[in-house]
Amino acid sequence: MENDIDKILSLLREFGHIDFKDYRREMLLRRVQSRVNANELNDFHEYADMLEKDPDEYNKLINTIAINVSSFFRDPYVFEIIVNRVLPEILELKKKQGSREIRIWSAGCAAGEEPYSIAMQVHDLLLQEEYADWNAYIFATDIDKKVIADALKAEYKKESLENVKLGDFERFFVQHHDKYKLSNDITNMVNFSYHDLSDKKSITPTVSIFGSFDLVLCRNVVIYFNRELQKKVFELIYRSIGKGGFLVLGESESLDNETAPKFITNDNHINIYEKL
Repeated sequence: MENDIDKILSLLREFGHIDFKDYRREMLLRRVQSRVNANELNDFHEYADMLEKDPDEYNKLINTIAINVSSFFRDPYVFEIIVNRVLPEILELKKKQGSREIRIWSAGCAAGEEPYSIAMQVHDLLLQEEYADWNAYIFATDIDKKVIADALKAEYKKESLENVKLGDFERFFVQHHDKYKLSNDITNMVNFSYHDLSDKKSITPTVSIFGSFDLVLCRNVVIYFNRELQKKVFELIYRSIGKGGFLVLGESESLDNETAPKFITNDNHINIYEKL
């Protein structure tokens, strides 16, 4: 079986253009097995043969490994801290620096729920008179091109909107058939693109061009990486964050021992870190 999984990963590198070799092995085995079952095959060997003959299966496997599950304002307390503490601190710091822009990166954005949630919060902050001439640049990335396409459509089922406050729901969403379409006021704030966090050659999304980020959200992403890859990804993210910027991780994630001293913990209850 080990030879078969190595072959499958090699095929994904060659034809799917994504390298999953540093993802947690047990997770990969479970996700590949789910595709073996879905195709009613007997084992990984048969599935490897199928991959070579069916190019469409690559995207299905990538989507299964990436397992894009999210919702708007997932873990509402995290977003309460972001809007009431983190974003105001960023705005004050930028004012002291003489800057009138904020830069945010949502890494592993799935179908856009997280960056659009942040965009709604930033949108309302910038409505304040003192920030009327400020600019916000929000970048959102994922390795799954299908979910990026879904994010650009910005249409969501009601169950993913359960944590959206009633006022925001009425302002920013319009029912479209059996889904709800997000307004252009919010969608125009977010720039979506493909980006592989495990690619050591690329620190930040290509479309972000230059400049460091004031806030990076990388929630429930590195939990799928082995320890070595986690360490490398944290180092790249650290380099992408400006002085005094913030990093938000998922509830079950934490910084490695080498990266942790480079940040201070902003909240004891959730994984929000401020760069020293």
